[in-house]
Amino acid sequence: MNQPEIPREPEGGPPFAEPWHGLVFSLTTKMAQAGHFTWPEWTDRFATNLASTSAAGAPKDASRYYDVWLATFEELLQDRGLASAEDLRSLKNAWAQAYLRTPHGEPVVLPRNQQRRNNGICRFVIRPAGCTIPDRNTIPARNWYAR
Repeated sequence: MNQPEIPREPEGGPPFAEPWHGLVFSLTTKMAQAGHFTWPEWTDRFATNLASTSAAGAPKDASRYYDVWLATFEELLQDRGLASAEDLRSLKNAWAQAYLRTPHGEPVVLPRNQQRRNNGICRFVIRPAGCTIPDRNTIPARNWYAR
């Protein structure tokens, strides 16, 4: 099976501009490895979405690359019946509320009632060990729910 390699920066810098980029990259590769879609299916859809975004006037500087990646990943989750649009909206809202309630410097944790409500998505998409993300200072909140 064709799988991507982790990106490397030639200057030795971080491979991802923001931590969420690495997270969505790893989630996508993990879902492909688990057989939810093939890597060629992923690349075809991602390329189509990148082209559409570019044709719609997106900047040519790659600043939207991982936004398109995330949108493509969400499309595949919905197409495969792993999440509905409402599931994704609900989960994004739950993360936004958790972020806003979390004291500065503390990890953002999804409340238990939201974990149960979004169990399928938490299990398949967010983290196998539970619904928590790193310190809110390391991942800009806008990337988790502003869509």
